Amino acid sequence: MTTASTTPSLSPAELSYIVDGLKGTPPTRSDGRGLLEPRDIGIEYEVAPAANGSARVRIGNTEVVAGVKLEVGEPGPAKVAVDVTPQALPSLQSSALQALSTEYAAHLSEHFIPFVPRLPITKERAFLPSLHLTVVSAEGNIITALTLAARAAFSDLEVPDTKVIAWTGDDDASSAADKSGFGALKDGARGKGKGKARAKGLDDWDLGEGTHRIEGREELPVLLSLNLVQGSENTFLDPTPNEEAACPERILAWFRPNGNVCGIRTEGGLGIEAGRMRGLLEQAQGLATAMAATLNADLP
Repeated sequence: MTTASTTPSLSPAELSYIVDGLKGTPPTRSDGRGLLEPRDIGIEYEVAPAANGSARVRIGNTEVVAGVKLEVGEPGPAKVAVDVTPQALPSLQSSALQALSTEYAAHLSEHFIPFVPRLPITKERAFLPSLHLTVVSAEGNIITALTLAARAAFSDLEVPDTKVIAWTGDDDASSAADKSGFGALKDGARGKGKGKARAKGLDDWDLGEGTHRIEGREELPVLLSLNLVQGSENTFLDPTPNEEAACPERILAWFRPNGNVCGIRTEGGLGIEAGRMRGLLEQAQGLATAMAATLNADLP
């Protein structure tokens, strides 16, 4: 559904013109880029002050804003939600936008979120990230922009320092201890009562005075979307909407910066021989590791 629902409807002549250019000698693209030349990628950090981590990513005129909020609960994986706005794809009905948002969230949940480091506080409590991504505008290659925005928001994430606290209270602290969860701990930290309060049924901990970045953020996955040209051995990066319509067959490959594969998907229905698939993945791996090195050199 992803490619078909985000691309314009072109005439057979228009489709043929685009494909002929991509498989020509030399190949040509409407904006003058080489086959493996992406559009400029812009990344801004700390764009949402209310979030614990946030970023804005632009690939050409495709723009995604991402924010991460932290909650406290039982240890578990991060949550992800995607919102493809009507402004981004005005030709789609609300039901199609919702289906597309769900599909993108599923991709990230399967191939990106499992590689986000856990954020334990104690054995029983942890910070639980909730990632929300908004597609503000769309001009091709939305899934790559979403993955870059998710990576950037987690790279920007500031996790509160925590510390183990000892029971030093008396009966005056009981009113704080009767509160549930995090509220009691915050009251204790502000000095309500004569000692630190322990939230019922939870480990003893409290917030520290600072924050820190997540460990291993440099190892978060990147996505390499490699589009195939039908009737040719050529491949290309970062398609425009018209190129996506003309060449819907693509390989989505998530890699860690060391080259390890995190996930692979093929779209478009074009069968790929095993021998060619290996070569395509090796090509994608090299491009992805180079991308990750560039991104890691400019982390906040």
